[in-house]
Amino acid sequence: MKQLHDERKALQADADNAVLNLETEEQARKRLRQAHLEQLKKSRAWQDLVEQRMRNDARASEQRDEADQADLPVKGSPPGDER
Repeated sequence: MKQLHDERKALQADADNAVLNLETEEQARKRLRQAHLEQLKKSRAWQDLVEQRMRNDARASEQRDEADQADLPVKGSPPGDER
């Protein structure tokens, strides 16, 4: 009878340890998932900034090109004639 009681206590301790390990692993997975989502959010924010910068640079380049074109003399006009 004592042996049965001891075996039951050992099994209960094993079950308690398994539950504790499972809870610990679930908490770790939850933290990793949250960290991953935060990293994705940061990555998207950086990507948005890069894309915005590229659009701004392209717009500025187009404006410079347009300004340069406006400074060129009109084709077929005499020198000094600015139309």
